[in-house]
Formats: sequence, C-alpha cells, structure tokens
Amino acid sequence: MFGIYDTKTMMRCMSWLLLAIALPFSAWAGEWLSPEEAALWLKGKQHMHIVDVRDSESYRKATLKGAVNLSVEQLRGMQVEPKAHILLIADKRIDVRQLPEGYAEIKLLRFDLSSWKRAGLHAVRIKIKPAFVIPKGLCEMNPPADEHEEEIVEEPLW
Repeated sequence: MFGIYDTKTMMRCMSWLLLAIALPFSAWAGEWLSPEEAALWLKGKQHMHIVDVRDSESYRKATLKGAVNLSVEQLRGMQVEPKAHILLIADKRIDVRQLPEGYAEIKLLRFDLSSWKRAGLHAVRIKIKPAFVIPKGLCEMNPPADEHEEEIVEEPLW
C-alpha cells in the first residue's frame, strides 16, 4: 500500500505531521505561570509590564500591584517595546498570536486571589477618583478653569 516506505520512515513522517499540527496550538494558549513562578519571574526583570486583560470591573475589584487594564485589542494597537517582558493577567485563554510580535517574553497568569496570596504576590483594589473641572468664574475668588485628570489609587487587599 505504501510502496517503498518502511515502517520507520512512516513513523517519522507521522511524528513530523503531529508536531506541525500541535505547534500552533501550543503557541495559541501562551504559557500559563503558577503564582509562585510568576513571583519569581517578576523579580529582577527590567522593562516589565503587568497588563490585566480582564474587564474593567474585575480589574478594579482586584489585580496585581502596578498592573494596567488594557484589552487584547488595545494591546494589538500598541507599539512594541522589544525589551519588554509582559505578564498578562487573565481569567480565560488568550490567543497570544493576536498580539504584536517582538516582545522579549509574554507570560500568562490566571486570576486567583487565594493562590496569589499564598505565593506572596501583592494584590490591590483599584479606586478611581474621577476627573473634575472647576468652572471659571464660579465665584470671584476662583482662578480660571482648573482641570484635574482622574487619579488611580491602589488599595492593598492584604
């Protein structure tokens, strides 16, 4: 049936075929780190960015200290910093192939507060103080319009 191919050659071809099929799926998921691995990975890294890709409400309830909240779509549109190490906080699988190529590393950390605490990761609750404008001429002693940007405050969870 297979002509001149012997069993060993066929097995080698099948191995390469399986590898070719499996490789894109292993890259699809990205590499999930345990909280302990993430704590070690974060130490001593320069050009480190922690990005929480969950929805903004979940981000505000609890995230890692220093994390910013961006969607995968927003990350796609950003300029790549070649030396950057990116830790993505997620609660579901992310297709890292959607992200721009060129980062030093991209790792994933599953959202799980209890295991974060055991691993010594610092979780915070995000409070956003809204922006406000003092209208010009509200009272005679009031200076011209003064604009203030919203302020992000991190409150430790433990």
